[in-house]
Amino acid sequence: ARTAAEMAARKLRAGVFTMNLAPVLDVDTNPANPVIGARAFSSDPARVAACAVAYAAGLREGGMHACGKHFPGHGDTSVDSHLDLPRLPHAMERLEAVELVPFHAAIQAGIEAIMTSHVLFEALDPGVPATLSRTVITGLLRERLGFDGLVITDDFEMQAIADRHEMGEAAVQAIEAGCDLILACHRLDRQRRII
Repeated sequence: ARTAAEMAARKLRAGVFTMNLAPVLDVDTNPANPVIGARAFSSDPARVAACAVAYAAGLREGGMHACGKHFPGHGDTSVDSHLDLPRLPHAMERLEAVELVPFHAAIQAGIEAIMTSHVLFEALDPGVPATLSRTVITGLLRERLGFDGLVITDDFEMQAIADRHEMGEAAVQAIEAGCDLILACHRLDRQRRII
């Protein structure tokens, strides 16, 4: 993982890029997951953590910043957040034992950025997707896990957000939740509204 990341970073640096939105820190625990699957390193939290830390180190060695995703975990969903809002009922004990293991390891290893997930964690903040939740972003990521780097949202134009929230209001909510940078990857009218 470290060697592959370093090689990728050198190629990206040649194209004047400075950050790779990788590694994926999701634990692939749901075979029916339509969006994570092969993007994840493993179904074992410890293996995901080890591979992700190595991948981020390789990116750094190649001159690239890393961004772990999708906080606090998208691996057990059965809905693609590009198309709808996934919901997970997991208690905090389950999150600490599975989903948060790779994020904790990456943060301890000094990862520069974390990308949020548009997943609703019912036990953390009922009714509010992680990207828009102060409980999740400030409370869990910043305060409990001690992350002080850059927090980037996943693409706001994914339907988990775009179908349920007005873009401008969602942008304000994400910033108030503790996010630093909002991705809006397609439509200029939506990007202007977010700004």
